[in-house]
Amino acid sequence: MKVFLHSGDLDEIRHEQKRGLIAGVTVDPTVLAALDDGARRDLLGAIAASCAGPVSVSVRAVTGLPGMLDDAAVLSALGSNLVPALPATPDGWEAMRRCAARGMAAHAIDCQSPADVERGGRAGARWVSPAFVDGPGEGPVLNAARMAEGTRRTYARAASVLLGPLSRPGQALEAAIGGADAVSVVFAALQRLLAGDRRAPAAAAIRS
Repeated sequence: MKVFLHSGDLDEIRHEQKRGLIAGVTVDPTVLAALDDGARRDLLGAIAASCAGPVSVSVRAVTGLPGMLDDAAVLSALGSNLVPALPATPDGWEAMRRCAARGMAAHAIDCQSPADVERGGRAGARWVSPAFVDGPGEGPVLNAARMAEGTRRTYARAASVLLGPLSRPGQALEAAIGGADAVSVVFAALQRLLAGDRRAPAAAAIRS
């Protein structure tokens, strides 16, 4: 299972990139929301240049196809590894289809149901992320992973299940048990996970 870092902090991203343990980054949308257009572009350009793998970025427009496509084009111009994260909505699925037609990867996020996972995969998304409630206990993560993985195997085989953001180390194991292909983990949780016993199941899951 691959691990992505969920962060909007350039220092955190560079730190983990140097360690060679992350497959990519999912950029924290709350960080980007606080920036104007110029600062957002500067940060994303720096992240793209610092990360060898894919960098998933939530589009600014969560409704309206034109806005989604415009932001996808901005991301493509900033870095070839920047991937638009698009909502599981009719406009989002159409944006995924158009990105795929142009040879651009896309990430279907906030999939609320098996049907959303299927539609994202059929629309050409490279990653699909099921929604889950990050509350006490690990059950929601396991259930979301199983739902998405079962649907992907049946209907959307080209897509990979990326579960996150995860805020606790144990959730990585839950995601692995559920069959997720990748997890996105916040910096603090990743440090706690990697600081533990390397033989621990959760740590082994992200190293496999």
